[in-house]
Amino acid sequence: MNYVNVEIPQENRVLYEVQYGFLKKFFNVRNLTIDEKEHSLLFLEKKERQDMYSDDLEKKYGEYLRRWFIFFFSDSLIRVETITPKAKFNKEQTYYFIVRNVELLNTSKFDKNIFINTFTKAMNVNRGSGIYLDPKASEYKFEIDFSEMSL
Repeated sequence: MNYVNVEIPQENRVLYEVQYGFLKKFFNVRNLTIDEKEHSLLFLEKKERQDMYSDDLEKKYGEYLRRWFIFFFSDSLIRVETITPKAKFNKEQTYYFIVRNVELLNTSKFDKNIFINTFTKAMNVNRGSGIYLDPKASEYKFEIDFSEMSL
């Protein structure tokens, strides 16, 4: 798979919505990590701020960033909750993502091993930022922890 980060100008968003009809459900998809040959997409889902923070998570991870990604591959549409502990990045300069909850948004078959492999490839390119990636991002380490993953 060959993922790239792509910014979608306003005038081209309709073209992507025609090709990937489900995009209309998500607010203002401005950039994608995409493998056009495999028709695979990864992008951040907009969430309300009050959904992003929890005292329980802060006790467990310290200061963290909680985000939801929408991942489309092999006709599967999936919402993936990730936690990024800030201390890990600040101390070790590592993009470290903990995958917590995985929710199937359609009824397609789901293969956990294929998901882990494909999601890891897409996130390695995206690094949680997509098109807004730090120019030095390739110099930083990258890790994904699936040990807390639940379906």
